[in-house]
Amino acid sequence: MALSPAKKLKKASAQAPPSAESDEDDEDPEVDEEAEEKVVSVKQREQELTAARKSELKAMPADMIKKLVLDRDLEHGAKEASIEKLLKVEAKDRKMERDRQDEFRTIISTKKDEFESFSVSDLAKQCSNVGIKATTKQARVECLLKQWQEDDGINKALAQKAYQKRKDELDAMDSPTLLKLCHKIGVDAFVSEVMADRVLKKEIAAGRFARPVLEETKAEGSASGKKPRDIVEAMLASDANRKKQLEQEKQEEEEVAEKLKELRAKSKEDLEKMLKKKGLEITGKKDDLVAALCMAFDADRKVEARKAELQALGQNSLKEFCTRKRLATPQKVEDLIKIVLDHEARCREELIAHEAVAAQIVAKKKEEIMQNSNAELKEMLEAKDLKVGVGKEGMADRLLEHMTTTGEVDKIVATQAKDVRRTELISMNKKSLRTLCDELGADPLVQAVAIERILDAEEEAQSDEPRAKRAKKVS
Repeated sequence: MALSPAKKLKKASAQAPPSAESDEDDEDPEVDEEAEEKVVSVKQREQELTAARKSELKAMPADMIKKLVLDRDLEHGAKEASIEKLLKVEAKDRKMERDRQDEFRTIISTKKDEFESFSVSDLAKQCSNVGIKATTKQARVECLLKQWQEDDGINKALAQKAYQKRKDELDAMDSPTLLKLCHKIGVDAFVSEVMADRVLKKEIAAGRFARPVLEETKAEGSASGKKPRDIVEAMLASDANRKKQLEQEKQEEEEVAEKLKELRAKSKEDLEKMLKKKGLEITGKKDDLVAALCMAFDADRKVEARKAELQALGQNSLKEFCTRKRLATPQKVEDLIKIVLDHEARCREELIAHEAVAAQIVAKKKEEIMQNSNAELKEMLEAKDLKVGVGKEGMADRLLEHMTTTGEVDKIVATQAKDVRRTELISMNKKSLRTLCDELGADPLVQAVAIERILDAEEEAQSDEPRAKRAKKVS
């Protein structure tokens, strides 16, 4: 006679060599016997039901078997094959029902244990709150259990269990999987404020709100190139650079004077045309037009000089600079030079804007500081280990200079800029914010929010199902 799986397991355990933990881990033999008997009983009962059902189906006409198969959404075939399909499906249904009943028993047993764990006073209070009059603990437990069951306690517990199981599944998912699921069921799991804060955090880390710095690369052999080997060489190099600079300045002055003479010889109409060609709209007297053109030509001259410096750097150095500054790195030297020039122009504009805001802050701070008395200003200076100086304005200026040199003013400028940027980000639509998050490598999703909204959507979808279908799931 073949051994059951439970008996095989028991026999294998008996034949295994003893271990140090075997005495502690062995379960009660009576419990094992009960579990084994239950398994055997269920298996025998299932075999009996299957045999009886098989005889019943064989006695049915073929058209009735066909109807049963089609009602089950199964593929119809020969009668014997169809009967086997039906038997398998019905066996599966019976197993699901047994599992369901076991789950019910577990839920009821757990609730019963919960009530029994209450103290006498707590149990009495529970009964009093719901109008139950019982004297013994057992009677109170039974009454509370009955009321809980009548209040649909089993289905509520099943629903809570299913909810927690689904939540655990979602918790185990990564952000891309959750995003895909949100998209599939039409859930908007994004929060503008969160995405804005995460974008802002990335921008702060990238130095967006720090004081702008104009870093200009220099070719080898320039003032910032190789250091001289000794003091004599240093002095000679310094003198050579000084002479070169003086010659360059003299040449520039001559060029400006020549250009000024040339411009003054032109008519006002010609000057206006030249300004318009440069994209400048300047009105006023002829001297104003000449001055504007001189400034424009001086700016062009500086750009050309800078182009020459960058050309001398070579392709590799330019690419290295662009990579360090997170700029594009095209192959052509001309394109690299343009990118560097544009970057430097932006830095100059940002620096001018930063300085303008800093000047406003310093002016406002000065007004606030001047509201203090001389004695108070003296205390403020001494607290910062600064010289007191003479006069109220002199002390105020010293405090403001300290704020500027220590970077306190720059921090205030950065804070104001961050506040403006956050407002700007929050006002953007979610699609644009998501694009920014992707570009900066910021996770746009709050997993807890996504999970909560997915669960809500799934619960709502389930509540929209036909009542009969829902009842079949949880009754």
